[in-house]
Amino acid sequence: MAQTITPVVHGGSRRRWAGAVALHVVGAAISAAALGALLGGAGVLLGAPWGRVGALLVASIALAYAAREIIGLAVPILEMRRQVPEWWRGSFGPRTAAFLYGVALGPGFATHLRHGTFVAASAAALVLGDPILGAVMLGAFGVARSGGIALVSAARTEPAVAAASDRLERVGSGSLPRIANAAVLLVLAVASLLVPFPSGAPAPWLWPALLAATFGWAALAKLLGRESWSEGIRAYSLPDRVERLALPSVPLAEASVAALLLGGAIRAGAVVALLLLAAFSLALIRAGFGGTLPCGCFGGRARRSVRWLLARNGALSLAGLASLLLGSPIPFPSTPGPGELLPAALSIWGLGLAVWLAVRGASLASAVRR
Repeated sequence: MAQTITPVVHGGSRRRWAGAVALHVVGAAISAAALGALLGGAGVLLGAPWGRVGALLVASIALAYAAREIIGLAVPILEMRRQVPEWWRGSFGPRTAAFLYGVALGPGFATHLRHGTFVAASAAALVLGDPILGAVMLGAFGVARSGGIALVSAARTEPAVAAASDRLERVGSGSLPRIANAAVLLVLAVASLLVPFPSGAPAPWLWPALLAATFGWAALAKLLGRESWSEGIRAYSLPDRVERLALPSVPLAEASVAALLLGGAIRAGAVVALLLLAAFSLALIRAGFGGTLPCGCFGGRARRSVRWLLARNGALSLAGLASLLLGSPIPFPSTPGPGELLPAALSIWGLGLAVWLAVRGASLASAVRR
């Protein structure tokens, strides 16, 4: 990416290079701010702001990542570990590519993150439940993350660009960024504990709804994609008897979680979910804490970091505990009367038609590209 946004690409013109840098920073700021607004909006749907509960959650995340920076605590970072697409350099002009690289870099989680500061800020945007504040917070991170490209301003030859890229890599992996991020995380943790968060609490039925949707999706994906589920479970190297038992019983157990929660048995569903998550996590640790595994949970075959999968199970376990301690039955809408059946049927039909047209259009576009 750095090779695209250098004076060399722009014929040594500082003005054209400065324009590309500006577009790169703007693209990162826009996409990061959009993510912050989405997280703030999601917080609104989840009943944010959460008051003291939200403050403690943000402080805990910030302190965990600060410990990661200071003492090397093995706290996983939610990231996809992907690089921005190299082919953009050859398919678009320098300025367009610079803007697109900024857009891809801004959301953070879609690429490689060295530090957990972006995760903590995202958690703050969620629990505050303010889309505008979330956009400002993460937009600032997008500007800071993308602005470092300006350090290659003096690189006017290809060897100089390579040397500048190496210097950026060394600086990024050095002690100074760790110290700076640890300081920011500690400030965020202290501010979360000392500055009063707006009061509020998550809607108690949202935790069971989240668990029901997750486990129902996982069960359905396994039942409809038995081949990928079988391939995924073989990677765990379980004993043959356990593997034969797990193939049919895991999706049925996951479906029972969804059925219990949707049926109003919140505590029973939460207990079964927590037991399943504990069993899944033990299987992950047994398979190898530092490696990668095909999850197979939701029908996919991509390999994921075991640490990432454990972190996901931990997040779902928090939702399970919240359902067990705070959850309430999911408020389903009342049955429509005779006068409401026709509008409801027309709405469902229209939604189904829109989905079918979108899928059909995507398949036709794919056929045209081929």
